[in-house]
Amino acid sequence: MRRHLYPITWAVLFLIFAGHTVRRFWKDVKRGGIDTISSNSSIDRSLEGFLHVPGLSGTLSRAFAQLPADCKIIFVYPYADDKLDFVGLAIGYLTWPRTVEKVGVQSGETFSGKVSEKVALVFYQLPPPFPGESRQALAPNLVLVEPPKR
Repeated sequence: MRRHLYPITWAVLFLIFAGHTVRRFWKDVKRGGIDTISSNSSIDRSLEGFLHVPGLSGTLSRAFAQLPADCKIIFVYPYADDKLDFVGLAIGYLTWPRTVEKVGVQSGETFSGKVSEKVALVFYQLPPPFPGESRQALAPNLVLVEPPKR
């Protein structure tokens, strides 16, 4: 009897797992189908967790595609918030092969960089200090300051 206990235990565990998976799958199918997978699905889920905006990769990709190919992007964020480092990395992923530099700004300081023909700035949770420059809101608290047109 003892040598049959091990395979029976694994068979029961497999049946529990299969039953749970089939129930979840069926619930998704009844709800309206299974979400389609795209090349940016995982980055969308991660950014949605941080920025609370679904499907943000498409918006970011379209905005960055309008920038000149040789344009460097500087991501400016509050220095004390470590999770925003991931948002900067995600922007680097979506804008590849452009160069992305991350700049953390301490509380009470202002960003001292400048917009130029070869530099665009993305501000998160910080107000852009450049009046009169072309701005594009990408998400709540996420603003792209575009380089001047050539």
